[in-house]
Amino acid sequence: MGPCRMVEEKIKNKAKEIGFDLFGIASCEPSFYLDYFRKWIEEKRYGEMRYLADERRAYPLEVFPWAKSVVVLGVNYNPGEIPPPEGKVGRIARYAMVEDYHRVIKSMLKRLFEEIKSLVPGVHGKFFVDSSPFFEKELGMRAGLGWIGKNTLLINPRFGSYFFLGEIVLDYPLSPTPKEFKGCGDCDLCIQACPTGALSPYSLDPRKCIAYLTTVKKGKVEYPGNFLYGCDICQEVCPWNKGREKSKIFKPIEELINPGVEDIMKISFKDTVIRRSLLLRNLEVVRRNHGMVEGLL
Repeated sequence: MGPCRMVEEKIKNKAKEIGFDLFGIASCEPSFYLDYFRKWIEEKRYGEMRYLADERRAYPLEVFPWAKSVVVLGVNYNPGEIPPPEGKVGRIARYAMVEDYHRVIKSMLKRLFEEIKSLVPGVHGKFFVDSSPFFEKELGMRAGLGWIGKNTLLINPRFGSYFFLGEIVLDYPLSPTPKEFKGCGDCDLCIQACPTGALSPYSLDPRKCIAYLTTVKKGKVEYPGNFLYGCDICQEVCPWNKGREKSKIFKPIEELINPGVEDIMKISFKDTVIRRSLLLRNLEVVRRNHGMVEGLL
């Protein structure tokens, strides 16, 4: 085993010790999806997320000319079985019903980067969680963490799509770890289940997506159903998310599991990713969808 391979194995083992569930290495080559990305921009699918329209995201070396490799990591956030909603309740996406993952994973990435610096003296790098200037799902695919499904999410055969991503960009050359997966096959349950028609095979129009409408879009919104923050529908119907193991790190906050619409005002969203102002706006939508009277907030 050569010195680089030994370093890779040591980094992988340290990542596992820290609590990462998935580990892989991606190269810094340009995106495979540049043509699709340009069409996506042309159609202005980014909505109010104009920062996503920066074409430099397709070229890692334009952002970090010194980069030689990217360590891509995943952390399972599956809370386990969530009871079906009953009565006049709201729903919160699984990723948002746990402690703010940015803080948790950033701390884990920092620990791993310190370990890498001890293994490779003089190494330079940067780490990201949900703030990478690249296409992080594509990096995850190229690192062998899974495939990009028809719902446009990264799917891993062990954890499904319920996992967070983090990246460490290094100026040290590590060997990419691509893998082949069977993918989604003929399944299109996610496309059929999307209540707003935001999905087509391997393509998402965020402007129609309930997750975008409830967590990003400003001003007045309208959408069907009872999601207060985020949306899990395309993940809930995915066969790859059935019967997967629960997260060892992220535990659901009990109050955020199918909260009653009349109880929302009493709930604290401290230490979560939930923006209270948006959630209260969305509450009015859910109240209307339940046939309840408006204007009680």
